[in-house]
Amino acid sequence: MKERMRNIISAGLIVILAFVMTACAGKEQEKADKDEAQGTEKTEDTEKPVLKFATLGAMEPTVRFVAEGLVELGYPEPEISLFDGNEMPATAVKDGDVDGALANHILWVQNFAEENNCELTMLEPYYFITPVSLYSEKYKTIEELPEGAQITIPNDPTNRDKALRMLRDAGLITLKDIAEGENYQMAIDIVDNPKNLDIVEMDIMSTGRAILETDASITTASIAADVDVDPNVYLFRSREFREMGMFVRNESLNEEWVKDYAAVINSQELKDKFNDYYKGVYVLYDEIENIE
Repeated sequence: MKERMRNIISAGLIVILAFVMTACAGKEQEKADKDEAQGTEKTEDTEKPVLKFATLGAMEPTVRFVAEGLVELGYPEPEISLFDGNEMPATAVKDGDVDGALANHILWVQNFAEENNCELTMLEPYYFITPVSLYSEKYKTIEELPEGAQITIPNDPTNRDKALRMLRDAGLITLKDIAEGENYQMAIDIVDNPKNLDIVEMDIMSTGRAILETDASITTASIAADVDVDPNVYLFRSREFREMGMFVRNESLNEEWVKDYAAVINSQELKDKFNDYYKGVYVLYDEIENIE
């Protein structure tokens, strides 16, 4: 009887022990699965995003230099979308289709944001500027421009404002006195035009071709270079420089890549690539004093 009781107890202990071991094993597996899931989640959280940028064709290398710098910091290769319309990159940023864009100067971006009821900010440090000049393939000096000469200028508010101020500073027209920043100059603000210049407004992207087809055209050095006009041979050059750089939605300002962008812009590697490629067509913002 005692022997039988011992056997029953032993069998019961074995069953209990097996149950405990199974339960412990299950908990260990559950913990391992949980740890693995948490580890995976942590890895995904720390992965750097695939960034999307928008730009214009002529500025694609400036964005590519930034992309290369971000890749060196561990980011996947950013996606770069090219547009041929001046407002398209900014619209892509506004609509959230891209993370940032590099296409226009700071006053243009601010004007676009105001007109489109959105909040956009150009990142600092600013990246570069593009000199703006009055170009001509027909004449060598301002004085040679004939009576009734046709001069093309950009038609968007901020660039038109700058072009009219340039014509004023070159001594070709007189403008109604408007403080810069208070309002944008328009053709109706011309109060004196002694040479009866025919001032034609057009999209800035067309002002390069206009150098070849009209008496003179105000445009950027980069657009002039695109039509094989020497960007450093001009009738008059503005000394008013407007900042260029990546602009983003304000909600993106605290994202990690924005801080890394600043590090890339400040790197000597980027500056060397930039200067070797552009040779003065674009000028780094911190090297403005080198502009001829």
